[in-house]
Amino acid sequence: VAALIMAGSLSACGAGDLGSSSVPPTESTVSDTSTAEPQSEPEYTHDLDGLANKLAFHGYIDASKKQQMREDFIGAESEKGFKYAMSSGTLELYEYDPSNLSDKAKECIEEVKSTGKVTVLKDYGPVDAVLSNNEKYLMIYQDSQNDEQALARKAEITEIVKTFE
Repeated sequence: VAALIMAGSLSACGAGDLGSSSVPPTESTVSDTSTAEPQSEPEYTHDLDGLANKLAFHGYIDASKKQQMREDFIGAESEKGFKYAMSSGTLELYEYDPSNLSDKAKECIEEVKSTGKVTVLKDYGPVDAVLSNNEKYLMIYQDSQNDEQALARKAEITEIVKTFE
């Protein structure tokens, strides 16, 4: 008898709809994001993490998901090279100390300044690279797409990297 009462009460609730409401949403229950204030850009630290956080703030990468890269190939500072996944490619960022550059760093920076490329491994040849205006950050950007949207994204990311202090 108890089982029949229990079964009857569950079917009355709409088994499978437990916890849901059959009341249609009203204007007061639907959030309107069109009037939300845009989030103001935060202050960033003046280092590689700050640059990654700025790129993350603009939605280009997830700064928490980074892969350590071998920075010695391009003479960057120790443990200051990371790769980030993007929707259709990868973004590598490296940091230099402009007041204390190794010979390898100087060579790579000059190569980027003169050709827009850097040779990471001689066997693979040079790859496209961008150097920040203050010569502290280097970006290697690879995108499998080359449509208008992808080119606009690359230009926006390049501008952020070039102007980051």
